[in-house]
Amino acid sequence: MISELKVVTIGVSNLDRSISFYREAFRYDVLGTGVLEGGPQDTFNGTWSENRNLRANFAVIGVPTIASGLMRLVEFGSDAEQIWGGYERPGDHGLYAINYRVPDLAAAWPRIVDAGTLARSEPHFWKVSDALSVHDCMCFDPDGTLLDVFEIVATGPTIHKDL
Repeated sequence: MISELKVVTIGVSNLDRSISFYREAFRYDVLGTGVLEGGPQDTFNGTWSENRNLRANFAVIGVPTIASGLMRLVEFGSDAEQIWGGYERPGDHGLYAINYRVPDLAAAWPRIVDAGTLARSEPHFWKVSDALSVHDCMCFDPDGTLLDVFEIVATGPTIHKDL
């Protein structure tokens, strides 16, 4: 099933580098920035950490004309620790992959590579059904977050909207 997300939050090690990557790879713009700060009564700390002095810089990025598919990139600082591994162990926790639907993967792939992605798999084509096929590739962003970039190719009636 394919459904859209309104916003996803991703921890990054270098906010400027991540903004640059997503701007170049997916043509995202910065829609807002700020600082998250915690205090003794702040639910931010209860949600994110036991550290009552938590401070993080963030940026919300996305396509300015679309209200979904937004990313909140959060940089917690050099002392932050990633809580899951590199997807190599079954017990690693966190997300499996962030899915990006693009209108034309053949056109987008060179731009994604030039932005600095590390490819896990080159773009390939696979048939889902007689009415639906997918062009798909897996790659990593600068922090090692797995990205599944895909294009839907309708060859018959489909419930999927045009992008």
